Amino acid sequence: MADLVRYELDGHVATITYDRPEALNAINAEVRQGLNDAFTRFREEEEAWVGIVTGSGRAFCVGADLRGGGGAAGEFPGTFWEKPTQNSFESGWEIFKPVIAAVNGLCLGSGSPS
Repeated sequence: MADLVRYELDGHVATITYDRPEALNAINAEVRQGLNDAFTRFREEEEAWVGIVTGSGRAFCVGADLRGGGGAAGEFPGTFWEKPTQNSFESGWEIFKPVIAAVNGLCLGSGSPS
């Protein structure tokens, strides 16, 4: 998992934290991969019953990092408007556990929980 996303399990609560505060937690390729890895772990870890997603610093997430090239949109065949063909967080991968967004500041664009 990328260092830009933290995963911590406390009892049965998994906390997934965007950890790129100097860029207001903007999503670049490394953050996207870290989120995919964290949500994969959360989905598969039997001891994780509930997830909390939050951001470090003064923002939850300001969306895609427009300075980071195409990596913020993920790496997959097809155009920007097509969903990835692999199981991942951004492709609508279903996780049948409750996930809470602890929004702590700015929450914009693709960083908005939905």
